[in-house]
Amino acid sequence: VVMILLIVVVASGVFGAILQHYMPNMMTTQVQAETIFEQIDHVRQQLVTEADALITAVMDVNIALAVAAGPGASLSAPVELQSAPRVESIAPLRNFYLIEVRPFLESRSRNVLLSNRDQARAAFMGLRTLLPAEVHETTRSLEAICDEERQLRRQTVLHHWLHGWLMLHVPLSLALLLLGAVHAAVALRY
Repeated sequence: VVMILLIVVVASGVFGAILQHYMPNMMTTQVQAETIFEQIDHVRQQLVTEADALITAVMDVNIALAVAAGPGASLSAPVELQSAPRVESIAPLRNFYLIEVRPFLESRSRNVLLSNRDQARAAFMGLRTLLPAEVHETTRSLEAICDEERQLRRQTVLHHWLHGWLMLHVPLSLALLLLGAVHAAVALRY
């Protein structure tokens, strides 16, 4: 038993040394928006708040402009009212936000569309084709927020790998020390 424990402890130690050597470099290349691990939940909440504010601002401006224009608005309305996107024209943004973005930011579930960088990029590009140019910057901001969420998720996975191996290594090491001491005592006695 002591010999098996020794082999397993050495193997888990080598595995941990490899993780400690390669994971920091991997984290640096894969997670550009790295943050302190204990702050990830706070940063996620800030991302949700920021995304909500972006959508609320776009919707509020559109509703205010629609009310200001009135039901019988004419072509002689002020230029800013004529060039502003209409509420109907930004409906795809609102729907995409409610169906895809908000659930992706709120939960830790695997949203297949937005958890994949290439699929998310394609989805946002497709969304921009449906929207007026005035809200393209908002969609780019939402895309950046989703990208940061993906990076936070990746950082969490890498962090768990980097520190999770200790859950195996430390108890086995203690068991090896204990059984090694018992073995030494028994060997000296006999």
